[in-house]
Amino acid sequence: MFYSLFLKTTDPSTPYSRLLSVDVVASIVFHATVYTFIVYCLTLMFSFFKLNIKLMKMFLVFVVIMCVGYVGRLARVKQIRDRIQSKQTAMDIVRKRYFVWYFLG
Repeated sequence: MFYSLFLKTTDPSTPYSRLLSVDVVASIVFHATVYTFIVYCLTLMFSFFKLNIKLMKMFLVFVVIMCVGYVGRLARVKQIRDRIQSKQTAMDIVRKRYFVWYFLG
């Protein structure tokens, strides 16, 4: 599910309105939850630092970062396509740069 979403949101012909669809929102909520859980576990592991992290604030920060990230990634692939005049090359460039475990959302 997430891989096909990744492919669709790194296609320069995709309209920005596509980012408001249910699967994109579900991906954002899922990944923000997972990232919040990871941060929470890390703070428990290193509790001697006395970190006072509010989970809801952390979750909202991740949601905002991911929303901006989806728009930014789509804008970047569109800009690359416009500059080099090649849809396929633009997709290849962006997909190679963003296809890492922490950007799959």
